[in-house]
Amino acid sequence: MKRISKKSLILVGLALAGLSFLIYNYSQQANQKLANAPQIAQESSLDADGKTVKSIFEQTLKASNEKNAAAYVSYLVPKARKNTEAQLAASFKEQDITNTLLSFRVLKEKDGHLLAEAKVKSINNTNNQKNYRDNIATIDVSYVKQQGKWLIDLTTTIDTQLLNK
Repeated sequence: MKRISKKSLILVGLALAGLSFLIYNYSQQANQKLANAPQIAQESSLDADGKTVKSIFEQTLKASNEKNAAAYVSYLVPKARKNTEAQLAASFKEQDITNTLLSFRVLKEKDGHLLAEAKVKSINNTNNQKNYRDNIATIDVSYVKQQGKWLIDLTTTIDTQLLNK
């Protein structure tokens, strides 16, 4: 029977320790990513206005996914509709994007104005990532109440995380 040298045992021990360290490190990174993963706001955590504006945002995503510019702009303030509809129509002809709401939260509300933050995952359904890459965008959405109805006044992308495909 062949004997194993002390040198071989030390090398095997070091390799196992290194492997254990890598597994531990990756599990910590995975736990951190899960802890930071966006969650869709529970309906119970939003007040009536929060639920309303979340629904409006979801309807704009649905309209975008269906390439329905007219439906999309119906949720915007009147002054933004004409230019936005033309831009969307052109974009819908060029691209096939699927948008999914990952999270939504109301940041503040005061005197007929509401600011919300949404995280949206956008996937380019074509094989060409040149003009539009898959991403997760964090978007600030400003709403204004006009004639008793919440409308989107402004959207601002504040962060974009590109996804690998």
